[in-house]
Amino acid sequence: MPDNTCKNILLCLDNSEDSRTATKLALRLAGTEEMTITGLHVYAAALHTERFHQLESYLPERYQNKEALDEQRSAHTTLITKGLEIISDSYMAPLTALGLEQGVRTKTVKREGKNYREILDEAKIGYGLVVLGARGLGTLNTPEEDGCGSVAERVARGIRADLLIVRTTARDDEDEADEISVAIDGSPESYGALLVAIGLAKKLDKKIKAIAAFDPLYHQVAFQSLEGVLSEADGELFKLEEQEKLHTEIIDNNLAALYQDHLDTAVAVAKDAGIDIDSELLSGKPYSELIKYARGKSPFMIIMGKTGVHADQGLEIGSATEKTLRGAPCSIYITTSTYTPPPRSDKDLPDISWNPEAEETVSRIPAFARAMVRKMAEETATEKGTDTVTRELLLELRKRIGL
Repeated sequence: MPDNTCKNILLCLDNSEDSRTATKLALRLAGTEEMTITGLHVYAAALHTERFHQLESYLPERYQNKEALDEQRSAHTTLITKGLEIISDSYMAPLTALGLEQGVRTKTVKREGKNYREILDEAKIGYGLVVLGARGLGTLNTPEEDGCGSVAERVARGIRADLLIVRTTARDDEDEADEISVAIDGSPESYGALLVAIGLAKKLDKKIKAIAAFDPLYHQVAFQSLEGVLSEADGELFKLEEQEKLHTEIIDNNLAALYQDHLDTAVAVAKDAGIDIDSELLSGKPYSELIKYARGKSPFMIIMGKTGVHADQGLEIGSATEKTLRGAPCSIYITTSTYTPPPRSDKDLPDISWNPEAEETVSRIPAFARAMVRKMAEETATEKGTDTVTRELLLELRKRIGL
C-alpha cells in the first residue's frame, strides 16, 4: 500500500476568513512531523499600474503633461509595490508566529502576478499538498457566492499536486465534525482518495465514511429521448429495443450491486490499514447526492479523486469533483493519488479463468458495461460448476437474458 503522507505544504494566504481557517488546518496537518509549511501571498502590482495608466486621461489638467505624468507614474509604482509588499508581510506574519508557537517549520514566499497562475507555478516546485481557502477577500457572502471562488476553481483545474480547499463553517472548534467522507466509484483515483482519508483520519482523530452514488435513471432517460428522434428504420439499425433491454438487464439492474461491491472493497482496504469505516450507498446523480449528503450530515471534509471512473486522458478535473467543489458546504480535498486494491479474499468465490475466445468476445462490449458482464458471466460459471468462462457460456448468458 503506497505512502500517501504529504511532505511539504503550500499554504495560500490572503487574510480572508477561509484563509485563516486554512492556516489552522495546515498547522494541524503538519503537526510535529518533519514537514514545512510555505506561506504564499500573491499580489498584483502590475495590474494596479496598468489600471493607473488607463485612468491617466481622467486626471486633473495640471497633470496632463509628460513631466507631471512621469512623476505620478513613478510615485504610484513605488507606493503600490512597497505597499503591497508590506501587506503581504502582514498577511504572512501570523503563520510565522503560529509556527513558532506550535513547533512547526514555516517559511514565506511573495509572488507578483495573476493570483491563480502564480499559485500553480509555485506549486510546481515540489509540494505534496496545496491548501487554499474556498473564498477570498472579494467574496460578497451572498447565496449566489456561497460556493467557491474563481481562484480556487482555477487552481483546482490546473493543479498537479493534492489540493485542500478549506471552507469556514458555522461549527466552532469544540463542536467540530468528526466525519471524513470519501467518494468511491471503483476507480484507482477513488481508492487513492481512500488512502488519503485513512492517513488524515489517523492524524486528526476522525472517523471515515465511504460514500458511493450511482445514477439508476440516466439510461432510461436516454432511451426515452432516442425513441422520440429515431425513425423506425434508424431504430432498427440501432437495435433500439435490444439496446434498451441490454441496459435494463445488465446495467440498471446491476449498478447497485456493482457500487456496493466498490464500497465493500473500500471497507476491506481500510481494515487492512487497521481502521474500521462505515459506508453508504446513494442513488442519484453522484455530484448531487454528495452535495445533499454534505448539506445534511455536515462532514468535516469530503475527499475525492481529481478524476473518476469515466475520465479520459488529458481531462483536467472530473465533472462530479468540480460540481461537488462548487456546491458542498464543507472543505474538499482533491487528490491525484491512485491505488488499485488487490482482489478481495472475502468474496468467497472460486477463481474463474477466461479462455482467449471469451476474452475477445467480452472486449467488444462497451467499457461501461464490461465489468458487470464479467461479473454475471463468472457467477453463471460458478452456478454451472465450472471454473472457466468460454464464448459458449457468454452466448448462453446472452440468450438467457433475451438478447
